Amino acid sequence: MLLYLHIAKRNGGLKNMKVLAIISVGYQAGGAEIMLVKVNSHLFDKGYIIKTLASDLGADKEHFNDYTFKNISTTGPLKLFFFLFNPSSFFVLKRVLKEYKPDSSRL
Repeated sequence: MLLYLHIAKRNGGLKNMKVLAIISVGYQAGGAEIMLVKVNSHLFDKGYIIKTLASDLGADKEHFNDYTFKNISTTGPLKLFFFLFNPSSFFVLKRVLKEYKPDSSRL
């Protein structure tokens, strides 16, 4: 976090806007994740403070996210419910919003 503030100061105090990026997978699995990393890098260079929230799916891979929610994979009758609503992501997002207090978020 101090590195983000240092770069923002170096750029003349540019923005210091806190952004929360939310994505389902926290490693570079495909185009959406690769684009997220590129956009985050660009915003970081402009002085924005970026944090990412993603699932723990692919635990054996290198993750780029700052906050993690538990991926729920079930094959029972609750599969549709957990596809539509992940309690872990809800409670982690609620905590992150309270703790980090982003100015903006991106899905």
